[in-house]
Amino acid sequence: MANHRLDASQPLTLRRVRHPMSTDNYRVIWHRNAEPPIEVGSIGVQTGAAGRAFWAWGIDTVVPVREFATHGEAPDREASMAAFREAWDRFTCDPARLALFVEWKAASAGGDHSG
Repeated sequence: MANHRLDASQPLTLRRVRHPMSTDNYRVIWHRNAEPPIEVGSIGVQTGAAGRAFWAWGIDTVVPVREFATHGEAPDREASMAAFREAWDRFTCDPARLALFVEWKAASAGGDHSG
């Protein structure tokens, strides 16, 4: 895939996860120029120790990253999306890493189900 087609500044949107165990969870969809959109991560309510509910976000880590966080917690959905966008911008500023991410996502099972 040619790098000129990979523009990570294209919109990210949320698609609600429909599952009996999911109450407020979303897949993050990256809408690419002239290419099918792909799922690149998730945002949603999780339950931790002692039943503590919190918002979590994370980039699908098909490409390992050690320089910065690719997942975390936030107080609400809007803050989760903002944190995800900040991490996504850092993650995708390396064109080679972005190209590898897209290649691996396309090759992985379910990588292009953005519904």
